[in-house]
Amino acid sequence: MVVLKEMFKHAVQWGYLDANPAQYAERPRAEDQEMQILTPPEIRRLLDAADEPVRTLLLCAVLTGMRRGELLGLRWEDIDLEGHRLFVRRALWRGKFVTPKSRRSRRTIDLAPTLRAALAKFPSRFQGGLVFCSPDGEPINPDTFAQRDWARALRRAELRRIRFHDLRHTYASLLIAQGRTRSTSRPSSATHRSRRRSTVMDISCPTLTRRKRRSSTGWCSVKTATAARFA
Repeated sequence: MVVLKEMFKHAVQWGYLDANPAQYAERPRAEDQEMQILTPPEIRRLLDAADEPVRTLLLCAVLTGMRRGELLGLRWEDIDLEGHRLFVRRALWRGKFVTPKSRRSRRTIDLAPTLRAALAKFPSRFQGGLVFCSPDGEPINPDTFAQRDWARALRRAELRRIRFHDLRHTYASLLIAQGRTRSTSRPSSATHRSRRRSTVMDISCPTLTRRKRRSSTGWCSVKTATAARFA
């Protein structure tokens, strides 16, 4: 649209046109894609259908709200298992690791017990480097992941075709279901100094658990059996 306006502008200046026909033209608005939200039973099916390391990657996406590039850029030095938290410090974008530019993107997220148990015994932990990587330790190609691994998991789980980014919306919806407002609970809403509270749910049950954990972290609890299943 900008190029078109400039072309007609010069045409007017050179005397080929009396007026710029594109002067008041506006760029058409792109239609927003409808958000797709997975229910807890659907999440359970998705996780059961996925193989490692995709399974834990999907679990991390659902329980942290992290973007695909942030997950693929996550390193073990960013995870504090003892402190039950992880730090978002970089993202994989177009084959390169980039540092988030905004303060909202650089954040700390509390680890749900279920996710911590899965990460504690994750194979790549003993290799260092990237958390989610190829067998040789190299970064996973985002497009290959979307077209092969993500599509395969959805197909095996017999779920509708949704975007990976919809797991981020699913995370937000789970926070709302636990009584938190989206404006105060979504990953990008608080300042970089705030500890981000991760959604914790009993994935093996259709309903979300609402019991409070007896610790200063303020997490909701999950059943020990659920955490052990992902260990």
